[in-house]
Amino acid sequence: MDFANRCRHFRRLLSLTVLLAPLSFAQGADLPAEAASQTGPATKPLILYSVLSEYPNVVSYAFTRKTGIPVEIIEMRGSGAAMARLQYERRSGNGDIWFGGSLGSHIQAGAEGYLVPYVSPQTTKLEPLLGGPFMEGTVNGLYGGILGIVVSKPFLQERGAPVPKTWKDLADPVYRDMIGMKSPLVSGTAFTTLISMIALMGEDAAFDYFKALHQNVEYYGKGQTYRVSTGQIGIVITFYHEVVNSIEDGDVAFIVPPEGVGYEIGGLSIIKHDGQDVQKAQAFIDFALSWEGQSLIKNAGSDRIPTYSKLYKEQNQQIKLQDVTLLPLDFEWAGINRQRLLDRWTQEVASLEKKR
Repeated sequence: MDFANRCRHFRRLLSLTVLLAPLSFAQGADLPAEAASQTGPATKPLILYSVLSEYPNVVSYAFTRKTGIPVEIIEMRGSGAAMARLQYERRSGNGDIWFGGSLGSHIQAGAEGYLVPYVSPQTTKLEPLLGGPFMEGTVNGLYGGILGIVVSKPFLQERGAPVPKTWKDLADPVYRDMIGMKSPLVSGTAFTTLISMIALMGEDAAFDYFKALHQNVEYYGKGQTYRVSTGQIGIVITFYHEVVNSIEDGDVAFIVPPEGVGYEIGGLSIIKHDGQDVQKAQAFIDFALSWEGQSLIKNAGSDRIPTYSKLYKEQNQQIKLQDVTLLPLDFEWAGINRQRLLDRWTQEVASLEKKR
């Protein structure tokens, strides 16, 4: 590791130490006896497959300080990539925990037998809308988020385009090549958008909508939040917590369509594989869903919505989940039908040529 990388590594460890300093840790506390008795220098680390960045780092650091159980994080490039990895490994891998990403992907994994059922004692303290458990106890709700339309007002003004107010507005040809979007084939955000429009319009009408919207999408890919925040694109569909800091300067606006919005639930699951230590994985789930673990969402610089009920009610965001009209999302139906919906997207939307 060169000097610059060592410095960055040190600063990261230092920032985590500062973030977690107010917390008190008791070695092995609140662990099943089997897990607490196996902590020590030679303890095999828990392996996290994570689609998030800072949040799992902070939670894992706190969990290790509390229990002595080391954690290794393997980053995934979205919910689709995490699901594809489980399907490829077919229980022969070494991943223990799937941390974050769309609930639909987790539910699909549970339905296909890749997850271990576990209902944490913390479940009774979680907000019913978000906390679960889901899919016969294989998936827990880790955090929530509000889906909406994000616009760069200067970008639209320069091109003489109005600020959209509804979901259907986005299919108007006036927004040709002004919209940035991720693909539901790899992105949990985009899959949540897909099932939200199905809840609003019905499946066939929703796919007709996305065919029209396709003509206005400049390209499908990552980095869309950054692009709209810096005025490189006019419109993006994403979660409020992704852009809340950008809204403060006035050039970026988050639109809550009056017909209702979708919302995400980030999943937290135990991955099934041969030779795993289920007690340690359960201890991690318990910690991540506890008041202590959920309090770390803010410490990690995230504006995601905690599922822990007391923290959920104490949100100080300008736009709150409980104050908006929510579309009736059926996450279990979406998870079970996820592959079919993605296949239909590939056939009917992704393959569609753009009109010029």
